[in-house]
Amino acid sequence: MLFHIVVYADRAKMDHRHPAGSTARVASLPLGVFEATEDGSRKATEHPLYPLLHGEPNSEMTSFVLREVMLAHLLLYGNSYFQILRTGRNQVTGL
Repeated sequence: MLFHIVVYADRAKMDHRHPAGSTARVASLPLGVFEATEDGSRKATEHPLYPLLHGEPNSEMTSFVLREVMLAHLLLYGNSYFQILRTGRNQVTGL
């Protein structure tokens, strides 16, 4: 199965002179996990990453904070990475 993670953004409204303000605005935008279907796509709420991206990705961050940090690193350093936390059965438990 093919899944897409989508952030809805209006580039015209982003303030590129102030990255900190831009990260907070972009982090607050809706985030969707979508599954490709024959008819196009649909929201994949049953995907294992959905609750992590919409709720608490780990015990120290909310979804908003994780996205804000990710975007700040992307703007400042040109890349951003997550450590994927897994159980012994290879199930994703956190980011």
